Amino acid sequence: MEKMTELEKRIAELEEKLENVMVYSEGAEVTFKNSTINLLQILGDGANIALENVPLDSVEISGDGNNIGFSNCPIASCTNGVETDLDDREARADDLECRIADIKCAALDAKTILDEVQTHFDKLSGEIEGLKSESQGIKMREPFQVLAVPYRFIENEWCFCVFRRADSDIWQFIAGGGESNEKPMDAALREIKEETGVTAKQLTALQSIAFVPAEVVAENLRAHWDKNIFVIPEYSFAFECNADPTLSREHSECKWLPYDEARKLLKWDSNKVAMYEMMCRLRNYE
Repeated sequence: MEKMTELEKRIAELEEKLENVMVYSEGAEVTFKNSTINLLQILGDGANIALENVPLDSVEISGDGNNIGFSNCPIASCTNGVETDLDDREARADDLECRIADIKCAALDAKTILDEVQTHFDKLSGEIEGLKSESQGIKMREPFQVLAVPYRFIENEWCFCVFRRADSDIWQFIAGGGESNEKPMDAALREIKEETGVTAKQLTALQSIAFVPAEVVAENLRAHWDKNIFVIPEYSFAFECNADPTLSREHSECKWLPYDEARKLLKWDSNKVAMYEMMCRLRNYE
């Protein structure tokens, strides 16, 4: 029993003082516990190696598919080993993340370019439709409306001329839209002439501005507009009208009325607000 005990002690001492360990058999299964190993070389493939409480000066791994478990095993250096492999994987992961970020940026840039191309395409398509319409004698519309308020001093009070539309029982002032390349004031002067036969000598630009849906303009007449235009402004003007209006086909009747009576007939709030502003201006002039 004593000899066996001495033998076991000797084996334990040898195990504790392992210097160079080489594992080269394919599929080898080896376990090391409480040993000191200077150099661990794993040359075979598919080895299953477990180390516990084993300080290692150096580990060299050249085989493939090895499954190595370390528990409390400080390693001074590792060649083609676990730590190096992890570092490589982290580096590759960082590289992939950078590439993915570059791809996302490129995709965003490409989308921006495509959006710009689509915008230019839509604009050109609209201009082409506009040219076709103009060649057919159809005038394209600008993205705005105009409102013109006629006023006159009658029997010691200011009166306003309101018009009833021919296609409905709606009373309003002179209204219309800008045509090809017109400015709002030019459009207002033209609409006054077309709807009343009167040439306005001077227009007063009012601060009152309303907005109306873009769809009030026929789609073929606004094909050249930006696709993101959903509402358009209605600019208001006023002018002193001392001549009697000549009705156009758009209106069936007109009346000169004092402010309060005109306000009762008018349908649209934008018309009422514009008249109110002009009435305030006239009172300040007195």
